[in-house]
Amino acid sequence: MLLLWPQNVTFAALPLRPVIALAINRTPARELVGYTDQGPAPTFADVPEVRTELKLTIDARTGDTLALTPGDSGLLTCTLRPGTSDAAPTSISTQATLLSITYDLQNPAKLRAICNITFLATNPDAALSLTT
Repeated sequence: MLLLWPQNVTFAALPLRPVIALAINRTPARELVGYTDQGPAPTFADVPEVRTELKLTIDARTGDTLALTPGDSGLLTCTLRPGTSDAAPTSISTQATLLSITYDLQNPAKLRAICNITFLATNPDAALSLTT
């Protein structure tokens, strides 16, 4: 899931801004694949363990990430405001651990740089809490 321009993003009560995008990726941490003697195709598949990673993209020129260190844990929250509709804002929250902070210089001539911050959701059920 890709969310553009989420509002009020915080991690462990530290505001993170300006956030350009939030990508939520769910990938298998472990796969079980079974085969039989009847052919080369799998006959069984399961994913008993799932990783939920949240990747924030921040404008590095104005963002402040000095207080963050890989291994930090806390509540990650963000508010999503609907574009032109009258719908109420939605909040996403999860317990998370900071995995990495990387910087990318996209256009050296214009000093356009972004910061990518990757979190791992650490809820026991790997679910994200949604509230409106």
